[in-house]
Amino acid sequence: MIAAVGSWNAVCAACHNTRLRKHYLKETDSYQTTMVEMGVGCEACHGPLAGHNAYQLKAVAGTRDHRKDPALERIAREPMFSVCGSCHSRRAELTGDFRPGETFFDHFALTSLIRKNLSLQERIEIVRTMWRMVYSDGKLTDYENYLVRKLADLLGIEHHRMIEAKVAVLRERGEGV
Repeated sequence: MIAAVGSWNAVCAACHNTRLRKHYLKETDSYQTTMVEMGVGCEACHGPLAGHNAYQLKAVAGTRDHRKDPALERIAREPMFSVCGSCHSRRAELTGDFRPGETFFDHFALTSLIRKNLSLQERIEIVRTMWRMVYSDGKLTDYENYLVRKLADLLGIEHHRMIEAKVAVLRERGEGV
């Protein structure tokens, strides 16, 4: 069973809807989610298609010429990898604001590169640093807890080691565990 912090918003929504905006509200530890379209529509991969829609409406009205749709372009290799990789890769979201046409690495981190190039101890230190960051304001929200747990999992950190890192940070802060 998925816990509340592993909810639809946190885990599934971005890839299963078109132009989803989570609108996480830290003050209330909740979401105010919006989307352009429920489900994966054309714009999820191709971006806004107002020009294409206008061209198609001309066809319905019988006023369009029969040339190739000028609003549709073939997606080049790198943009295609960015669009497809935004859902079809083991990645960590950095911005929550990826749009077709933008660069994958501006919005996502491939944790597989970290797993491949860093030792277990170095990856555990990344998790400790994350715990330090989320506890920097003296409290831990469900969303922050979920993010650290999710990234620890993506980094290949076993659950008990992730908990040990959390306990170590709480002890550093002088908080009893």
